Amino acid sequence: MELLVLLFQIVILGASIFFLYSREVRLRDIYSKLPSESEIIELESEMREILYELKDSLRRVKTLESDEELKVEHLEKEGEKYTGFDIENILPKTLEQNGVYDDVVELFNRGMSEFEICRKLSLPKGKVDLILNLEKLKKEFKGGF
Repeated sequence: MELLVLLFQIVILGASIFFLYSREVRLRDIYSKLPSESEIIELESEMREILYELKDSLRRVKTLESDEELKVEHLEKEGEKYTGFDIENILPKTLEQNGVYDDVVELFNRGMSEFEICRKLSLPKGKVDLILNLEKLKKEFKGGF
């Protein structure tokens, strides 16, 4: 009887060890896919930079809008026609206008990894990922229509 109880305890202990080991393997797999602390800091820095650029662009647009309102009032008093302002000059350039977009896509199509593209073009990983994801979405939309 004691032998049967001892055997049962050994089986339960073995099953528990197997369960804990398989759970540890799954957790290690999950943790290995998480970004490192340095990657998180780099992304945070990129996000702050983008936020600063957006705030600056918004400030410039608001300044131009108020300047334009004054111009419209002045022109209307003078009896002249208002033609509007060119907002293209104040907005940040798109990735395509900077030439970065095409370079990233071309290097990726040549078989370079994202990491190699980052190093070659001196770009943050987040920007390269964004460009490649945008290109992937473009292809999906073109294929869908």
